Amino acid sequence: MNRLNKPSIKKTLSDLNENIVKAKYAIRGPLLTKLETYEQQLIDRPESLSFNQVTNALIGNPQTYKKDVIERAEDLIYKIGKSMGAYTLTKGILGIRQNIANFIKERDGESCDPEDIYLTNGTTFAIMNIFNLFAKDKNTGVLLPILQYPLYTALLAMYNLELLPYYLNEEEGWSIDLTEMENVIKKSMSRGITPQVMVIINPGNHTGSILSFDTLANILKIANKYGIIVIADEVYQHNIIKADVQFHSMKKLRAKKLYRIFNSLKGFECEEPQGGMYLFPKLILPENAIREARLAGYEPDEFYCHKLSDSTGICVVPGTGFGQKPGTYHIRTTFLPAGTNWIQGWKEFHLQFLENFAS
Repeated sequence: MNRLNKPSIKKTLSDLNENIVKAKYAIRGPLLTKLETYEQQLIDRPESLSFNQVTNALIGNPQTYKKDVIERAEDLIYKIGKSMGAYTLTKGILGIRQNIANFIKERDGESCDPEDIYLTNGTTFAIMNIFNLFAKDKNTGVLLPILQYPLYTALLAMYNLELLPYYLNEEEGWSIDLTEMENVIKKSMSRGITPQVMVIINPGNHTGSILSFDTLANILKIANKYGIIVIADEVYQHNIIKADVQFHSMKKLRAKKLYRIFNSLKGFECEEPQGGMYLFPKLILPENAIREARLAGYEPDEFYCHKLSDSTGICVVPGTGFGQKPGTYHIRTTFLPAGTNWIQGWKEFHLQFLENFAS
């Protein structure tokens, strides 16, 4: 037989990317395949089964058609343009991104720039893009809640990333043990694993738990401490069952309350934060305070910071250290410290400070 006519060797699993082979996705696993088999069996041979209906409780889809569905469809067609098959900007169609930005603004009460929004073909592709960015080598770690959504572990296997599991506390409503979370980070670093990404699923996909404001604030504090990127999976934010439970988005956390407090107080002017983790409010100080600061050998904003620290234990950075327009005074503060008691304490100090140095 001519060598060219010999049949080629068939490909097997050993020829495939081993990371893809290792990936498992329970939601789309053998039980879903069995469900589809039963559905067809009920059509072809219904007498062969002991039931007459298949109930798919594997996957939940909370979307429903609303009364304005036609109006919204027409709006989307207008924003997409006449051609339904044209290429779009990499970020996605601007009109749709603007719709999302408007939703976020309404939800959080803060502005949202559509240029900061990227559209993907579902959550899976969004997570794939982020994991791909940080999949530097096998020593890259991803913190993942256990219980978790199987998509994440499947993608970790695909990108050969190290799973760093932090276990949810079932006895306390599937809450997050922040001490354990930080211990997971420290132990991974001691093994030469660099934790690059942390996944937070809120509301909980499997458990229905909702994280409190303070818990989320502490999570961000830990992420900031170790330089970890946070993926906030908030897909089910509209599905809140208990009337006395409130959903808090990661985007609006911390900065919102402090920013509003500053602008509600005489002697502060603060620009609305659009990113990062700091505020840089302007201090408008009484002349008596400025005079007292000079006599003590301080710049006025340094003087304020020392008084704040001595009175409350709150430590911030005077704007003098960053360079500022002459004759203006600022402070830089992060909004990540846990809880809100410190913000109230700062407010009380500030009011007393103004009273003490009133003309």
